[in-house]
Amino acid sequence: MDTRDELVELQQGNHKAFEFLFRKYYVLLCYEARSYILEKHIVEELVGDVFRWLWENRDTLEITTSIRAYLIKATHNACLSYLRKNQLQYIELEEVKDKNTLFSLDESPLDYVLSRELIERVDKAVKELPPQYKKVFELSRYKNLTYAEISAEMGVSVNAVKLYQKKALAQLRLVLKDYLPASLD
Repeated sequence: MDTRDELVELQQGNHKAFEFLFRKYYVLLCYEARSYILEKHIVEELVGDVFRWLWENRDTLEITTSIRAYLIKATHNACLSYLRKNQLQYIELEEVKDKNTLFSLDESPLDYVLSRELIERVDKAVKELPPQYKKVFELSRYKNLTYAEISAEMGVSVNAVKLYQKKALAQLRLVLKDYLPASLD
């Protein structure tokens, strides 16, 4: 059965059509979300939320692209929304560098040394990125600019910005693989 047929069936409330789409695209969407978010449980939750939204809004869906492209875009948007909402949970590297205390009350001296080492590794890895990747990464992560804003500032297309960001993150993951939790591999 064609996914277009499955979409029509989904819009009519057919559970089997929903299950078919879930089985067909779940792994792909998790893979897509992992390019933005490293925590496996958050990735799975966000992809689950995309499918939940798809089911709850099935009767009002107006998909002009393929269902695959639609779900990838929905996952992309869910990841960006999550990152924006949780931005305060992430400490910017510059703030940590300027910290005057040796370590906080909930952090041991070893934790402090390890976090300093990680910060230094991340800084070094970012400095070694190709210029376009580095600029996009810094504007996105440190200045919280949207892809459209970065595109305007750099004079390149939004798709180019997305590609630079994706490649920068992939390169950083490769360089920092020893510091990432083993469960993410």
